[in-house]
Amino acid sequence: MLPLPKGVHDMVRQEAVTGTTDFAVKVCSRQVDSTTQRGVEFDPVHHGLPLSLESQCLHCERVLTAEMTRIDGAVVIQKECSEHGQLIEGLNDVLFTDAVSDRPGSPATTHAGDRIRPVVRFLPKTVESLCPECGRNVVGRVFDWHNDVYMEKTC
Repeated sequence: MLPLPKGVHDMVRQEAVTGTTDFAVKVCSRQVDSTTQRGVEFDPVHHGLPLSLESQCLHCERVLTAEMTRIDGAVVIQKECSEHGQLIEGLNDVLFTDAVSDRPGSPATTHAGDRIRPVVRFLPKTVESLCPECGRNVVGRVFDWHNDVYMEKTC
């Protein structure tokens, strides 16, 4: 597993007008005003699956509408590309499943009895993060693309 490089930005691939692909920072579409409570309005993990998001095609890098859902107990992202058809990608997950640590002797609970989520050391994986624009809790995907590590998330 590759560590996240220093200064990694939350990015998604975006098809440029020229037909080439460039990286672009995904901007939040939500309006934030004085009545919005940052970060506490919505908790996607407790809300559960399915979740709608945007995700790139694994082949042509187009940004597609996708759904994170559960199939046979596993968390997956389903998306459909006009060129490559339906794509289903399995995710290593501890947010929506009761996964246990792969390290022997790791504690499963705190001294107070709260569950400890194990560290996921394999990609692609689900992560809990924040929208950089509005501070809302979001679920994202960390993945390896051409030996670089990226995070994509949708607010």
